[in-house]
Amino acid sequence: AVTSRLEHAVGDALNTPQFPDWGRDWHAGLHNWPQSMSTGTMIGNIVWIYNVIHAYGMVDFGRERYNVLIKNRKNWDVTKTMEGNVKAMGGAWSWMPGC
Repeated sequence: AVTSRLEHAVGDALNTPQFPDWGRDWHAGLHNWPQSMSTGTMIGNIVWIYNVIHAYGMVDFGRERYNVLIKNRKNWDVTKTMEGNVKAMGGAWSWMPGC
């Protein structure tokens, strides 16, 4: 019952006539983090945060998640490889929503 209500909230908030399956397929075509991390920008996470805010109204949660991305970006060392940066930040960047 809870899953059904959550799925309906996503559909009601995110699906549009132009993108009728956005709530289910939003991540399709986005690069996973290893493919898009040369500058430390996690596009998939930013889109996921947008979806969480619009589907569930979780603005504070979204703000907290986004602030983590900003902190990580400030600590990103352009002289290191992606792997070197992830390791220096504790190696916790192994997951992206939708993947």
